Amino acid sequence: MINERIRTIKLLIIVSDVLATLTAFLLAFFLRKYTMSTDLRYIMNFNNYGLLATTSLLFIVIYDIIDLANSDNITFYITKKRVNMFQQSSILFLFIALYLYFARSLIQSRLFLIYFFLFLNIFLLLAKIFFIPWLVKLIGMRIDKRILLVGSHNDHTIKEISNTDFSFNPFFSQKIIKTISYKKDFKNLPKIIKTKNINWVIFSYDPLFNDMLSQGIKFCEEMGISSSVVLKTIFPNTESIMDIEKINDVSFLSFSPKISHKISIAIKYLLDRIIAILISPILLIAAIPIMLLIKIDSEGPIFFRQKRLGMNGKLFTMYKFRTMYMDAERKKRKLKNYNRNKVIFKLKDDPRITRVGKILRRYSLDEIPQFINVLRGEMSIIGPRPHLYNEYSEYEFWHVRRLSMKPGIACLWQAEGRSDIDFDRGVKMDLFYIDNWSILLDIKIALRLIPAIITGKGAY
Repeated sequence: MINERIRTIKLLIIVSDVLATLTAFLLAFFLRKYTMSTDLRYIMNFNNYGLLATTSLLFIVIYDIIDLANSDNITFYITKKRVNMFQQSSILFLFIALYLYFARSLIQSRLFLIYFFLFLNIFLLLAKIFFIPWLVKLIGMRIDKRILLVGSHNDHTIKEISNTDFSFNPFFSQKIIKTISYKKDFKNLPKIIKTKNINWVIFSYDPLFNDMLSQGIKFCEEMGISSSVVLKTIFPNTESIMDIEKINDVSFLSFSPKISHKISIAIKYLLDRIIAILISPILLIAAIPIMLLIKIDSEGPIFFRQKRLGMNGKLFTMYKFRTMYMDAERKKRKLKNYNRNKVIFKLKDDPRITRVGKILRRYSLDEIPQFINVLRGEMSIIGPRPHLYNEYSEYEFWHVRRLSMKPGIACLWQAEGRSDIDFDRGVKMDLFYIDNWSILLDIKIALRLIPAIITGKGAY
């Protein structure tokens, strides 16, 4: 089937990128080694450069897995990669720069890095343009389809498919041979399939012609050719991912939130923990003076623990540095009339916040202990902020979808205005983040958070 071949092609793309990276690395290494004077060649040895090669290859594999998971169309991926080849190699070299800095590497040849960068772009481009299409054709993975479209009169979906440009596609040869309607030509379906050498029939769904649809699928089964029904014509308003699932001998058409099917989400949560481990020494150094100041400033514990809603509404204990006086909850009842937020309790000049707490909140330093939650797998670094259970009771139905992803230490609306953003607008930003999530979006949000935190805009 097509999906099985697409999975094979994706694997070939990853393998070709690994080979291109390895070839570029070796060529750059030996070119630099044998163009320098003999007495300096000892610098170029695999003891110093081997780990860099391994981490570069690992990065390429992770990058491709993420990129391919976010690409619904292989053709778009291959053509996009030709245009954005520089992006992949540039991100790799940013990664290498970070590696060299943190690893205190013994790599000394800057010219080697320049050679590697140039060769990497050349070989990645050659792999995409020539090697992968040639390999796909060689092993018989190219998908050749002669398509018959069957639909209703003025069926917009069928028109949309028939207007699709398949002129350039290194992996698929898809040619729409004919389009027929249920009313006029359906009775001639077997004859058309035979005379036109059709090997794929695509049906649109119309409840008025349900019997004809069933009959058409049966015809295709008897003639041994593939047939498909356009799900968009059955459920035109859904934005969920639709999958066929099977339990024992019973098949289901399942509808799932977009985010739950992304393989790269698992990589995101893995990276969250890796980053949390890597920066933990820095966070610990920053936390020591903060803990002393909290203890000196007011009575009470250093840490504040509170039950919050996690992914899919699961409760977990969230950690923060304490920023309020111990009688904050008692005073909250008296201050409720001053709250202008629809769901979340927020006051611009909250008298319950301590002197040190105001500074911690302004620069989001009170969130540092939440990296404990990240390490425990309860939170992500970037994601919708976790709410209280009593706030959940105030949710409208469309708000609930923000719980389909792990809550984060920081989120999109914090970069846009933090507490100045009203609740509904904040939820819309959360849903935008969920629907459009990518590693690149996380990086963009993190970069936009820097000026927001420095200026303290909207923090209270």
